[in-house]
Amino acid sequence: KEDRQELAFLKKNPSVVIKPDKSKKFVAMKQEEYLEKAETILADVSMCGRVEITVSALEKNVRDVLASECSNMDPILLQSILPRETRLPEFYGLPKYHKQSVPLRPVVS
Repeated sequence: KEDRQELAFLKKNPSVVIKPDKSKKFVAMKQEEYLEKAETILADVSMCGRVEITVSALEKNVRDVLASECSNMDPILLQSILPRETRLPEFYGLPKYHKQSVPLRPVVS
């Protein structure tokens, strides 16, 4: 019964972000707090660098290199290895609920 009440609260409260940690437990955190912690991680240049190239430009660079370096390759094989519709990696943070101040563990997938 207590679990149902908690789930009802979470459904009604849109300012809460729920992310599972490594275990089967769930962590409820205010969205503002989650975003603040995530932005702190992304602002730390020692943890991650800033990329100044667009995905389409990167895709074009790879296509150009493959086309020039693999000019004697079978055209069908070359077409099969060329990048298409490349997706950006997604960043999110998993709360470390066992630590004080509940820091986020950054994940890029």
